[in-house]
Amino acid sequence: MLTLNQRPHPIPDLTLQQPIAGETLLVTPAQGKVRVLNPAGSRIWSLVDGALTAGEIALRLAETYAIPREQAEADTLAFLQSLHERGLITLEVE
Repeated sequence: MLTLNQRPHPIPDLTLQQPIAGETLLVTPAQGKVRVLNPAGSRIWSLVDGALTAGEIALRLAETYAIPREQAEADTLAFLQSLHERGLITLEVE
């Protein structure tokens, strides 16, 4: 289970991350998949660099979209969990 104190990192073989009209394309050649992230997902993805914890990403999301911190935390954790289950990120405990 993902927690707010974990630091997400993109997987190394993610070869293309292209923002297009507010959406981001994630291409994973090893999986033979292309995924499209909506603007909120793209904003979270832009913060997934291993420097920020999930909690810090959620705080930035709350500030960007003017939503309650609890909602941002729940949404961020759900999105990051989905990325992790799809093999697009790894997690490091702070």
